[in-house]
Amino acid sequence: MSLKDIFNEEEMKIGSKVHQKLQLYIDKYSSLFNIDIEDIGLNAYYMYPCMFKDDFVDISDEEKIDLAVFGILYYKYIITFDQKLDNETTADTWGLFCRSFFAQEAIKGLSKFLYPNEEEYFNIMDNYVSEYVNAIKLEENCTGNSGYEYYATIMRGKSAIAKCFAAAMAVKSKKTEVLDRLDKSQDYFYEAFQLFDDFKDLKHDISIGKHTWIIDNIDSSNEKLYTQLYKKNMIEVIFQKINYNCDKALALAGKSKGWFKNICLFKTKIQMIYIDIMSKKFIPSRISINKDNNKLSLNSLEENMRSYLKDDYINNEFIQIYHNMSFLKEEGYISEENQSGDTFSRTFLLNILRECDFQSNNKKEVSMYSKWVEELLKKETKIFKCGWSYFPELKELSPDIDTLSEIMRFSYAVNDDRLNERINECIKFVINNCINLDGSIDTWMLSKDNASEAEKYAREFAKKRWKIRQDPEVTANFLYSLSFYKDKVKDYERIIEKGLKYLLECRSENGFWSSSWYCGDMYGTYVCTRCFKEFDETGEVINSILTAVLSVFSDNGRCKEEMPLTDYLFAILIIIELYNLEYSEKYKDKMVLIFRRFIERINIEIDNEIGFLPSSAFIKVAEIVYKNNDKEYKYDLTYESILITTALGLKCCNRIRMILGEDYGEKI
Repeated sequence: MSLKDIFNEEEMKIGSKVHQKLQLYIDKYSSLFNIDIEDIGLNAYYMYPCMFKDDFVDISDEEKIDLAVFGILYYKYIITFDQKLDNETTADTWGLFCRSFFAQEAIKGLSKFLYPNEEEYFNIMDNYVSEYVNAIKLEENCTGNSGYEYYATIMRGKSAIAKCFAAAMAVKSKKTEVLDRLDKSQDYFYEAFQLFDDFKDLKHDISIGKHTWIIDNIDSSNEKLYTQLYKKNMIEVIFQKINYNCDKALALAGKSKGWFKNICLFKTKIQMIYIDIMSKKFIPSRISINKDNNKLSLNSLEENMRSYLKDDYINNEFIQIYHNMSFLKEEGYISEENQSGDTFSRTFLLNILRECDFQSNNKKEVSMYSKWVEELLKKETKIFKCGWSYFPELKELSPDIDTLSEIMRFSYAVNDDRLNERINECIKFVINNCINLDGSIDTWMLSKDNASEAEKYAREFAKKRWKIRQDPEVTANFLYSLSFYKDKVKDYERIIEKGLKYLLECRSENGFWSSSWYCGDMYGTYVCTRCFKEFDETGEVINSILTAVLSVFSDNGRCKEEMPLTDYLFAILIIIELYNLEYSEKYKDKMVLIFRRFIERINIEIDNEIGFLPSSAFIKVAEIVYKNNDKEYKYDLTYESILITTALGLKCCNRIRMILGEDYGEKI
């Protein structure tokens, strides 16, 4: 994240002038005290007046320069004490004495800059100083286990002095009414920034005996610090809190484009770091990949997956598949703040592997499928009447039919009497409570009549947060899963018929089904493809699906437009599903070319460092839209897993191998 990503050329020139003018003061006191004062170079603080300029348009460029210089001088004085308290500086008493003159220069300059309103400004600054001193005292006196709010006060307070820039501009412009909003925006951002800093500096903070909220949640004597965070589901919680605070900061950013961009870029950086951590750090590289040979490369990918699954389910962890989120009290949740779920994601993964006939090589161990049966029986809801919730302990979230559909197919395959009994109970519940007149099926498993108090609460919460909704992919997934239970299909013919009609009405003009819960168009289309392939006797619908999917590929077998990896995988799976149709005969050459291009791309996509495919956005967690200066900015928070991406890739490869034979890996 560079300053040039936030500021234009003219604004960068202002920053350079701030740097030059500041250097005059540094040279003056370096000479006077005969010490070296580190020049930290052009950084964000030099640009703070430019960050907030759109809220204070009558501040001239020269005034921005002066304000930045005086603000930084005061900040340099304060930060030296902060570093001294944190044992992070070698500055001696003489050095601290030298920097005290920075504060004198700052106060003198700001008084002149703000005259005749300097008293109003220094009253505001008194509050910032109080926040800062309080934060330092809390940090010094902290003995651990103090709760998140305690640490949030520290995280915000330690950056309170940085609010001096916007405050000076507000007083100078006589627009102090906007300061409350900007102060809150900065507080939220500094909390997010400091939380990331605490995460990044974890080992160092432990070494100097410092307490932070993150350190409170681990055994600091255990060397495997970050692995502890991962297993305790803390990493995603930390990054969720960072995201939450960034979102709040954005909502209060006002007109100031620079400040808005600064938060956006920090948030983007955080998301990239999070993806990197979750994708790579906890899955060691196993078999090296030979990318010169497609076939050997894909064989290595498969061996890596087998090796990982064998180790991970033996240890009963499967940690990479978990989806961890925080549900904050500030957003109205009453459940435990930190929630973890793997019911949907692990069942989805095992269904993919089962369809590939993918078993562990370790014959001594209980099958991972049998082991998961035992887990599913434990995970069925204790809060609601029946079913499985994405986050089992979250009172606001009822069991959902999409998770049920995955478990239905899994249960059919493993054929465990206990699980089958629970599935039959759930199917009856859905038929009696969740089928609508238009053929759609509700997403949430909630009673229509005689609802329990837990159901009433979840329904009201769903109305506010997610809506009482019907999603095409949920309807299609349930109908398709129902087809496995042949003895029930005849009883539910009318439900299936109306459901198919509803799905056709939901179809987009481009021939795809957009998904409410999953990223891109291809997952929803894939689920509907399998559903119509099972029930569409005329073949008209599935023929049109094939035409639509093939239209996104050029005659050379490549995508016409860049497609995210998950979307691409589901597009290939659709073509595989429909490969043997009579209608597809005329497209066989193109389909084979698409398959060969797919093998090439998968070979390229494999991450050499870890020996797996990279993670790719799969489930939509939240979609947040902000408006700034009449322009909309959208951020998608998503769940992704390299295990799911890799399993989907292997499923495609195995099916293509069956179609093309042993020469499937040959280069075009």
